[in-house]
Amino acid sequence: MYPFNENKISLYNAKICPFAHRVVLALVEAKVPYENFEIDLSNKPDWYAEVNPALKVPAMRLPSGELMVESFLLVEYIAEKYPEARLMPESPFDKYKVRLFVEFFGSNLLPLPYRLLAVTNDASAKAELYSEIIQKLRTLNDKLLENSDIGPYFFGQHFTAADIATITFIERLEMALDLNNLDISSVSGLERFNAWKSAIKSRPSYISTVASRPELLEAYKKYIK
Repeated sequence: MYPFNENKISLYNAKICPFAHRVVLALVEAKVPYENFEIDLSNKPDWYAEVNPALKVPAMRLPSGELMVESFLLVEYIAEKYPEARLMPESPFDKYKVRLFVEFFGSNLLPLPYRLLAVTNDASAKAELYSEIIQKLRTLNDKLLENSDIGPYFFGQHFTAADIATITFIERLEMALDLNNLDISSVSGLERFNAWKSAIKSRPSYISTVASRPELLEAYKKYIK
């Protein structure tokens, strides 16, 4: 039998995982008590198949016994269960905008750190990918501007699931860029993006839960080619 807490949410987490970090951020922002069960992704316990047969993190067990998986669905559940946290906007159209932004990000930016690590030792491929990264970050910058030209968050002063579901992958992208000695700090056209990123990284929920750079480097070295 797998371990769980009878009285509060049980979160099956891996600190190094950007998908799991989404759910941690949502729980902390919503001030939801939970017990964390850290899963070693390189040596998953036998009982974890009972929690999630796909063996992926995160997974969440409710005190009533239901098991839930898939990170963005978990973020949406937390937002709906605890509406006082205002992690999702009220209007159906604004909820649609959150989902569209997350979908755009997932299709265009989420894979970038993994792709960059895979060409670490290929100078030509790395240079080509760096140009693509800049272009996609500028598109992200434009989408942030379109939704709120003031910011700092996707919905201006209102921190939501749109921010939670995307920032964790920016952390990994920055790690991959640094590892490859690539700098984006002086690149033009990223001003709104930089303000967005800095505002989220300054939140207590982020500071207290993000994996350290050494932890990420150790976890992601397997992607380096």
